[in-house]
Amino acid sequence: MATYEHLYMRHNLDRTPGIIPAYGCTSFSPDIICSGESPLANFQDVLKTPESYASCMVNDTAGGKVNYYYVRCKNGSNQVQDSEVYLYFTPACNINWPSRWSKPEQMIHTDISPVGIIRNLAPGKVGVVQRPFVWPIVPSPATNDHYCLIARLTSGSDPNPVPSVETPLDMGSFLQRNLRFAQRNIVVIAGSGADKIMQLNLSVDTDLKSDTSSYTVTLETVNLSGWDIEMSCSVADSDGKPIYIKRSNIYQDNQGFTSTHRLEEGFHALATVLLYSNGKPIPSPAELQKRVHLKTGYGVSDRELVHARQRNLLDSSYNRLVSGTLSRGSRQVENVVLIGDISMVVK
Repeated sequence: MATYEHLYMRHNLDRTPGIIPAYGCTSFSPDIICSGESPLANFQDVLKTPESYASCMVNDTAGGKVNYYYVRCKNGSNQVQDSEVYLYFTPACNINWPSRWSKPEQMIHTDISPVGIIRNLAPGKVGVVQRPFVWPIVPSPATNDHYCLIARLTSGSDPNPVPSVETPLDMGSFLQRNLRFAQRNIVVIAGSGADKIMQLNLSVDTDLKSDTSSYTVTLETVNLSGWDIEMSCSVADSDGKPIYIKRSNIYQDNQGFTSTHRLEEGFHALATVLLYSNGKPIPSPAELQKRVHLKTGYGVSDRELVHARQRNLLDSSYNRLVSGTLSRGSRQVENVVLIGDISMVVK
């Protein structure tokens, strides 16, 4: 037995970590974390704690929904390390043949790029990917089958290539000796799948200077009466509150759904919108893009409102939409000022 002097992931919680060959179960790594439909708040801090690292989070994957995943590792070397993190999925029947699951179409991407990043991980420390992996609309596996997730750590100096093995015995031996690969089998719970999915960016510019960090996130719908709509975001807001709009019925042709959050400068998330037609005709993707919009508004001061009026930046149509769905106590929204994709909501 020998110490694995690299970044490494664990295959299980039963054996001494960072030792090769790694014995025991190799199909339930505690370092591939499934959080289901709800992203974890403050995940980079939470998943590094000793309590979290000593446990294996168990959450089912929701079929037909967007699901969120995280990968962590520990630095077993004596140097600061960086790593790219790949996450693949495959039906269990293909797990022993990497040539079948190491294709681009088998990758689960993060909310901003195809691969995850772990930076400046000190020796002996636990690191977590900077952004969550997002798997939209998880399909149901074939009868009597399930999905396996495979995480892979790479770096510029050591790309850690996918192995060329073709037998279950060779794959098992490889996993025992290369702890920069890990596997996690998942259970998919069948659900009511959406008919259409849209992914939209939700961000606050780093150079946007406002008098507040309180934002109103609004899903605006046009001519989708009778449909249902639902939205989740890949990361929580700056207070750790999930950015989520529960599944709701669209009962009129022009309708907005809102949620209020504190968002700091530079905030970024991937918003996934699920649309359920409820038997209504389904428009083309291009037409659907015209019917669903994501807008972000922030509360303006009297000073900003004066300048907005002087520059003719009041958006009366958006104001009518939001005022029907958003209130501050007994007082409705009075004005909305539209500046590009960012709106200022007068409270």
